[in-house]
Amino acid sequence: MTELDAQGLWLHRKHQALKQVFGAAPEAVEHARQHVYSTLKILVAHLQEAGDYLLGANFSAADILLVHCLDWASAIKWLPTPEITGEVEAVLTAYHMRCCQRPAYQRSVEQRNAKM
Repeated sequence: MTELDAQGLWLHRKHQALKQVFGAAPEAVEHARQHVYSTLKILVAHLQEAGDYLLGANFSAADILLVHCLDWASAIKWLPTPEITGEVEAVLTAYHMRCCQRPAYQRSVEQRNAKM
């Protein structure tokens, strides 16, 4: 899971959003984007077997990290994408919505928005 964050999304941050500091690396960013998509497909396959959350019926820290990554990918316009469609997209969307409906998630969004 941390590879999704560190090897995918952070590379975008480093070489796209902060390119003036770290230098632009469009090939690395594109590779990172593809890595995110392939990792999400693997995670969706796992979710289809596990149940509502990554560890089955129980929400965990792993879910918090994945939702963070999904939110980040959406913020940088990597999601939604034509590269993730059909059942994979449906499972991922349902999972994300299920997690975002949790009261703690909603409180965290409210707190973040209040600071902005």
